[in-house]
Amino acid sequence: MYSFMGRRSLISLLLATASLAAISTAHAQDTASSEEEAAKPRATQLDTVTSTATRNPTAINDVAGTVSVITADELERRNAVRMQDIIRYEPGVSVGNAPNRGGATNFTIRGIGGNRVLVLVDGLNTPDFPGSNIGSPSSYTRDFFDLDSMKKVEIIRGPSSALYGSDGLGGIVAYETKDPADYLDGTGKDWYASVKAGYASAGKTFSETVTGAKRAGNVEMLALYTRRDGEEVEPNSSATPNPSDSWSNAFLGKLVFNGLWGNSLKLTGEFNERNEEIDILTDRGTSFGTTTLSSLAEDVTKRSSFAATFSQNLPFAIADSAEYKLSYTKVDRNENTVQLRQTGPTQFLRVSDFAFYQDIWAADLQFNLSREIFGARHEFTYGLTADYTETSRPRYRTQTNLTTGVTTNIIGGEVYPNKNFPDTNTTKLGVFVQDSIDLGRLNVTPAVRFDYYNLKPKPDQLFANASAGAFAVHEMTEMEVSPKLGLTYDVTEEYTLFAQYAHGFRAPPYDNANFGYANAASFYEIIPNPDLKPETSDGFEAGLRGKFRDGSSFSVASFYNMYEDFIESVTVASAPPPGLTTFQYQNLSEVTIYGAEARGEYRFLPEWALKGSVAYARGKNDVTGEPLASVDPLKFVAGIAYEGDVWGAELVATRAERHDRVPSTVLVNGVAQPAFIAPSYTVVDFMAYYDLNESFTINAGIFNIFDEEYYLAQDVNGLAANNANLGNYAQVGRNFGVNATLRF
Repeated sequence: MYSFMGRRSLISLLLATASLAAISTAHAQDTASSEEEAAKPRATQLDTVTSTATRNPTAINDVAGTVSVITADELERRNAVRMQDIIRYEPGVSVGNAPNRGGATNFTIRGIGGNRVLVLVDGLNTPDFPGSNIGSPSSYTRDFFDLDSMKKVEIIRGPSSALYGSDGLGGIVAYETKDPADYLDGTGKDWYASVKAGYASAGKTFSETVTGAKRAGNVEMLALYTRRDGEEVEPNSSATPNPSDSWSNAFLGKLVFNGLWGNSLKLTGEFNERNEEIDILTDRGTSFGTTTLSSLAEDVTKRSSFAATFSQNLPFAIADSAEYKLSYTKVDRNENTVQLRQTGPTQFLRVSDFAFYQDIWAADLQFNLSREIFGARHEFTYGLTADYTETSRPRYRTQTNLTTGVTTNIIGGEVYPNKNFPDTNTTKLGVFVQDSIDLGRLNVTPAVRFDYYNLKPKPDQLFANASAGAFAVHEMTEMEVSPKLGLTYDVTEEYTLFAQYAHGFRAPPYDNANFGYANAASFYEIIPNPDLKPETSDGFEAGLRGKFRDGSSFSVASFYNMYEDFIESVTVASAPPPGLTTFQYQNLSEVTIYGAEARGEYRFLPEWALKGSVAYARGKNDVTGEPLASVDPLKFVAGIAYEGDVWGAELVATRAERHDRVPSTVLVNGVAQPAFIAPSYTVVDFMAYYDLNESFTINAGIFNIFDEEYYLAQDVNGLAANNANLGNYAQVGRNFGVNATLRF
């Protein structure tokens, strides 16, 4: 049963949803007989096209699920710099943050996050990061991208394995990079050049972007470079953040050959590098008799990607069109830490170098076929995908006694260098088919995918060092069938009902299956588990959309998702010292998450709009009965916007309720402590843009106008209320951003 607060929140959501629908409907009826209604309908939010949800360009209104599309223009108007800026106004979606070191972690969609959310760039898989590394001193991040390179970002909510395979358990975040045609089409010119400069006071970040595009006959070229320099983001609290200096370079290059009959070959190259130097004040202090006097870190991330895409639009025997993609992606992340430590009168210099290397070779072949069968139009989409990934995480550490000058690689019971899991080669193969059946007002979209997954460990001496060679590792092979069924029904020209069922899965990851580590000095070990099964989900969603000729629109959806066999670390044996307590990753949790979401836009004048969205969700661990802390609290976003041809402005308020559905205590060094509960907050932002002419645009924004001190639930989950560094997790206070683009 719902609690009183749960019922009240649900009632608030339903009232807000009904209001959005009623306002849009009333306005449409009031103006139905006007001359304006006889004109061409204005575009709505629901007319925005998604390329990811169905693997084909499809208007959001025709998708049997909930999709958000954030365009490059929106990102610029928000002065978006960080991952968190992408989803600033997206209830039900959040990005975690590790403020002491690491920065942004990963997306969470409807309470499911980490590597359980699939991240794509131009439809192809991107590097992940060891989930077992969450909470470690070097943190966890998948912040491998620069937003100025992106044409749009799509967010698909709910299981997505039927079209994309493993890891689409909770949803998809799909980046799409810019093309030469985005700058050249409709300009009447065969070249384009621009410079853009920006500043964000949060992090004192300066950015500069240079873009050039050229068309010569049937060849198009694009080159884009972005440089960013910044410092630490200061929390709006009394806490002192860890001082840091960072810089990044991002390169995007494209070469497009346009052939006959609409065929084209696109070559894409990306290179991103980010460097951050941090004085980790939060590491200082005494623990277990040792005092850390200083801790300096440098984190370097480099991501390279090369892709070739051939689009064939000339019909042939088995398809009307096809797209073939080949890509290679490499990520190198190095985390260096130098600490001055003291035990008794003796000082030590500890140097740590932890690395993460991943190489991905991928292929994606997609075919489209349209046929009339038994009086109904069928749009078939089918194909196959293949990924081959090599992953390694070596860890190096030495410690020098500054009194004796002796350096050792055996520290705290660990032998370095080591690897907590062996180098692993992962092979993924998938075959999928989808049919979009047009039955007049009713559209039925069934889909199914078959996936093969193979995990092959390659243990070496470094892995043996982590466990004194005590643990055997195992090759693992899994197969999964992922069905999906979507329905849309046009009740009238304005109203559309939609519903879908989708199955999702996530194959056992390389670090969980063969994690092997023993530390006799600390009396514990973690052993591999060759019997892990895939994590799975079954999701149901239904809703109603409305769009009207004046540009007003709304969408209301409810969802119910069931997750099984979540992989967690559990204690399998306990022993008093000098015996070892044994841990292992096992399929343990069963989770249920349900809720509702709504979004609406009311155009009371052609250039003026009231906008709003709301998300309500509840999650529970079905094994323990405890609430699921990863589910965000009730959140509202409401705003008023003027969107003219020359200038525009938007005032937006975001309200989140108290995040009280969390376990009441957390363990700190084995002792239960009261958990910190993120309080409710309200934040107001103002953004504006001005197009001086076709050559110059400026965007500016003031965020958190009333200087609210607030905490995001994803950041503070698992923290104790008495955590000494709690203030560092506060969000930034009043801040501003501005960017300007000069086009030639």
